[in-house]
Amino acid sequence: MINKSDGLFPAIFKTIKSAKDTVAEGADFVAKVATDSDVLSQVPVISTAVKVLNIRDTFTRHKFERNVVAFLKAVEDADEKAVGDLHDQIESDAEYASNFTDTVFSILLEGEKPIKSELVGRLVIAFSRREITKEEFESLSQLIQSAAVPTLRALPTFMSSTGGQPYKQGMGQFPEEPLLYSLGIAYRSGTMFRVSPLGEKLYVHGFRGQIST
Repeated sequence: MINKSDGLFPAIFKTIKSAKDTVAEGADFVAKVATDSDVLSQVPVISTAVKVLNIRDTFTRHKFERNVVAFLKAVEDADEKAVGDLHDQIESDAEYASNFTDTVFSILLEGEKPIKSELVGRLVIAFSRREITKEEFESLSQLIQSAAVPTLRALPTFMSSTGGQPYKQGMGQFPEEPLLYSLGIAYRSGTMFRVSPLGEKLYVHGFRGQIST
């Protein structure tokens, strides 16, 4: 397990605070990353991880850097004070800080597609804005960590098919139904198939969707 004493915990928050300046170059930033890893080596979360976790494998580092780019873009509009307050809140609970660090870094290091890093970045921002609770962030981030990418993509696909409503009526199985079941954020009650409240939070804060009322 990754421990916050390794310097990884503060590195996450230093990265979030510097995200706006880091991605300010827009398309030029992405182009530079694609051709020069030194650009990303200055990002706290990468420089710290490479040293602490001793990342040597080229493929692993490339995947990590690609995921960090997605994370940076997701957190570039963070409010510095809100992020600072969140840092202090999490740091005061050593066990939660360790779990937070472990989950976020595992997603950045191991996520097979950038979507996972993008989602967890957006959830960190929602957490800092108090739009989701400590417990909801923990549940959602761990769900993202363990999920297969197609199950995650099934959520916005389903919500799009309903016009933003978190449910659909019908006896037959909907295409996204087994994927959302396996993700653990949906259930069926009679003829109604419904996304759970936790699934709604993931859709709204992770995918930036809107729930229709």
